[in-house]
Amino acid sequence: MKVRINEQGKQEVFDPVRRLFVALTPEEEVRQRLISYFHEIKHVPFSLMGVEKKIIVNGLAKRPDIIVFNRNAHTVLIAECKAPSVKLSEDVIDQIVRYNMTLRADYLLVTNGEMMFCFNCTGTAPEMIDINNWKFEI
Repeated sequence: MKVRINEQGKQEVFDPVRRLFVALTPEEEVRQRLISYFHEIKHVPFSLMGVEKKIIVNGLAKRPDIIVFNRNAHTVLIAECKAPSVKLSEDVIDQIVRYNMTLRADYLLVTNGEMMFCFNCTGTAPEMIDINNWKFEI
């Protein structure tokens, strides 16, 4: 991660998807590590990721942390990142499920940097999977 100190003395990190420096909060660090994992380990091009892209869910503007698309612009995965101090609860899973009512992703992922849960939503019911077995297909 490329980190710098801004004019106000605050740490910022470069987001390669948004192509700008953003405040380095605990949640942002989790988000940037997941972006790096998708890019370096799963070989997802930055151009096929969206970060905090505005969507409308039940008439309300929402911003999922990370959306991964394929080359046909189909939503492959939605990720919701929380700070390490935030417990991954049913509320967090409900949040990403609401996003998926609009985006219709194949996979949903929630993480706080210490724990990670990934669900395959392509079958009749969501099924928990090991993210290490997830293969990004362009």
